[in-house]
Amino acid sequence: MLRTTTLVISLSFTTTALHAPTLPAPAQFPGGCGTRLDADDAPFARSLNDQGLYLAPLPESTLDVPLALHIVRRSDGSGGIETTQLITAIANLNTSFSRVGIRFYIQGPTDEIWDDNFYTSITTQAGIDALRRTNRLENAINIYFTESFSSGPGPLCGIASFSFSPVQGIVLANGCAGVSYNRATFPHEIGHSFDLFHTHETMFGFECTSGVNCSTAGDLVCDTPADPHIGYHNMNGGCTYVGREIDPCSGTPTYNPDVLNIMSAAPRLCRTRFSLGQIQRMLATLVTLRPGLLTYCRADLDRSGSLDIFDFLLFQTMFTRADPAADLNLDTRFDVFDFLAYQNLYARSCN
Repeated sequence: MLRTTTLVISLSFTTTALHAPTLPAPAQFPGGCGTRLDADDAPFARSLNDQGLYLAPLPESTLDVPLALHIVRRSDGSGGIETTQLITAIANLNTSFSRVGIRFYIQGPTDEIWDDNFYTSITTQAGIDALRRTNRLENAINIYFTESFSSGPGPLCGIASFSFSPVQGIVLANGCAGVSYNRATFPHEIGHSFDLFHTHETMFGFECTSGVNCSTAGDLVCDTPADPHIGYHNMNGGCTYVGREIDPCSGTPTYNPDVLNIMSAAPRLCRTRFSLGQIQRMLATLVTLRPGLLTYCRADLDRSGSLDIFDFLLFQTMFTRADPAADLNLDTRFDVFDFLAYQNLYARSCN
């Protein structure tokens, strides 16, 4: 059974600063990233890169990008991600993207999907795609939070779509977002949505540690060092690479990967930053390949495609209930400035 409701959330929380982590055991992390660059898609992905589409001029101001949130619950309405955890997940996401020049906001009422099959029974790519086709909102990044899912032998934390993927949307396991031990998965999957590959990507060939082929191999981003696929197996108890993998180009163990990069497979507490090249690629993807994300009218809260009195009345209701979509200035508070911001957007027809 599918139902759509408005999720009421109080946005009272504190964001803490990141410190050098002491890493917990791998067993605390319930899965990894399921986003993969398929061999069939690799030639097209390379053609986008070769055309220079990821080198488009950068915007001069912060770009606001809408998220459509979908909370999967059991068929009886129980379960689902906790509202405070959801708030923290969005806050952590915006913190990770503060240097990128992208700010995320929630577009319209949060959707709820009451379905046992989607809650814990997704075990195939087809099941993941079926969820991502449910109650989609166009011209927004659709995020589906569910209890657990997989597409193979083990559980996944998240899976996303590249701009050229046939099925769009991000699925996140509830235990992998808005939690103290994992601030990396959500921005990692958003990075994929803006056409970032894993720093250990090999579909285009192995990147030499010298960087001589950095624009045609690896993740195609030259300021991310060659990555031999770092993880718990070749890092110490902190965020230090101790592996001795052999560079296929030089035949010597000369890897010096960026263990702090969000798009790596390093322990999640290590991953806190994007490189400047990755930032360039994400902004170019947004402006050039996902321009629809920049056209949504934030004041069109009932998603009708036009502004009318019903949008204004819905905003008043959301404002009274402290729905996340009513926090128009993204300061996690509900006050007169949000009300004035909505009036301004409404009067300008969101232009």
